[in-house]
Amino acid sequence: MRHISVDKALSYISDNYMEKISIVDLEVATGVSRYALSRTFRRAFGVPPISWLWMYRARLAASLLEQEPWWSCSAIAYQCGFETPAHFNRTFRRVFGQTPGLYRKALVDVAGHSINQYVIAGGDVCTKSLQQTPVRHEWRGASLPS
Repeated sequence: MRHISVDKALSYISDNYMEKISIVDLEVATGVSRYALSRTFRRAFGVPPISWLWMYRARLAASLLEQEPWWSCSAIAYQCGFETPAHFNRTFRRVFGQTPGLYRKALVDVAGHSINQYVIAGGDVCTKSLQQTPVRHEWRGASLPS
């Protein structure tokens, strides 16, 4: 069973992921010290709260890459709360083992056509296939947020 402070932090993250969130914000939202919150997060997920936040944002971005093939990767980055596309690319690569562009290229729509057969807004095109890069479903030993 998770500690209530973890649930409060998860709720705060879910409601505010598009905003800049610091450990102080989570401390205020949960009513516990940053140290206690970090300790309970590590016990529950294997990572500190801010790392979990970045994993959460990357997971949301992966959903948008699948659902919105016409959105640029930069637009998705900002929509998910990343401050820059470069930070988005780095974080996404840590979580999924490839860049957002490679992830998108490998997606197949319902009709069986690669999304990459269409022009992707913003010039997000890739030359490498996802099959060449194995997908990691962990980030430093932590399970992905659901």
